[in-house]
Amino acid sequence: MLKARFGHDLHVEGDLVQVEGGGLALTIRGDGLLPKTFAGGAGDFEKLATQAAEYVYAESQPANYVYYLTNVSRFDEAIAFARSKFPGADAWLRGELLNSWANALDALGGSRDEVMGLYRAALQFNPEAWAEYNNISGIQMTSGDEEGAWRTQQDLRLAASGRPRPEWQLMNLSWYQLTYDQITVASLLESDTSSNQAGGSYVDSTMERLWLAIAQAFMHDSAGAELTLLTINSADENAADAAATHFVRGQLASESGNTELAATEMAAYGKAYADPIVSSQVTVGGGNCWAALAEERAGHADKADAALKPGGNFVDCYRFRGDILDGRGDWPGAQKAYTDAVALAPDLPAAYYSWGMALIRHGDLAAAEAKLRDANQHGPHWADPLKAWGDLLAKQGNAKQAMAKYDQALKYAPNWKQLEGAKAALSKAVH
Repeated sequence: MLKARFGHDLHVEGDLVQVEGGGLALTIRGDGLLPKTFAGGAGDFEKLATQAAEYVYAESQPANYVYYLTNVSRFDEAIAFARSKFPGADAWLRGELLNSWANALDALGGSRDEVMGLYRAALQFNPEAWAEYNNISGIQMTSGDEEGAWRTQQDLRLAASGRPRPEWQLMNLSWYQLTYDQITVASLLESDTSSNQAGGSYVDSTMERLWLAIAQAFMHDSAGAELTLLTINSADENAADAAATHFVRGQLASESGNTELAATEMAAYGKAYADPIVSSQVTVGGGNCWAALAEERAGHADKADAALKPGGNFVDCYRFRGDILDGRGDWPGAQKAYTDAVALAPDLPAAYYSWGMALIRHGDLAAAEAKLRDANQHGPHWADPLKAWGDLLAKQGNAKQAMAKYDQALKYAPNWKQLEGAKAALSKAVH
């Protein structure tokens, strides 16, 4: 019974013969395989064996084989293989072929519209292909369509309704990142790393650890982020890894109040992010805009302007422009930037948060509370709006409500020292 249900062995056999002139001919045949001969010189056995193995793999498991080709950067071969196998494939396989075809085309610098078209076509053949949703949202995120990426991830969540969570949750990672649900991001990455012997199943192990460090930095867990960085093998570092490390270092420097170091690290991040290969792997968009904010905080207005000049269709670019203009006394310009940020991505929490913080600085506490409430609605697991809301309530004398917000925020940033300090100070004042 088990053999009938699960046994799908492929029996392969063949011949290795020496031909005239001393060369070798390796013939391979098997269940459902047309015989094929691979010929070479006397010392070419390893090469012939690899060719034969790839032939068996391609004919017996075409979906895995085309993925293998893209994984080893044989992109042109992947596209040619997908195109050749597509006409005779069933719906599921067509979806897999199109997905790998799109991956290869994207790696070769193909047009965004053509790549997105292939991904969307893949979903038509296999609506439950979680990877395709993730790939679409990834391109949307790196191209500045963060609202579109959020909507694509929402489509994934709807498509996966009622399914076992492990099937799709990692593919929904960018939804958690966009909504600043960093504690879920960290949990998913830690779980994936531990269940794959530190190898990581989503991206390579180094970048997966760096994504974890970014999540910890966003949760104001400086010690945790530092420890994660220490566990990464720097010998394996590439340009994207270096960029992500600069971002984490910049966040940690900002957390400690070292504005000069934060500016240096974020400037390095912004420079690296300009490379499309880097921006496709690092999940924090608008690298130049993060650099602009850090330069402004360090008192380098000219460098901030230069970093902000390229712009970018990212929420962070719009909201940071608002922060910079507000700091320079241009409140009308700042409010327009915040308005534009919300209009760009109304379902994401970041713009509402920045706007609310600015309103607090201007003493408009009622309007600020409304924006922080919006931020919390769109990012319910983001600690920063909750802490700011608690600070606002404490300033209004609503100690009990403020304490509730602090407690809620600590669920999502349990190692945030400043938050712990604010809670302790409020508790002391009440008693």
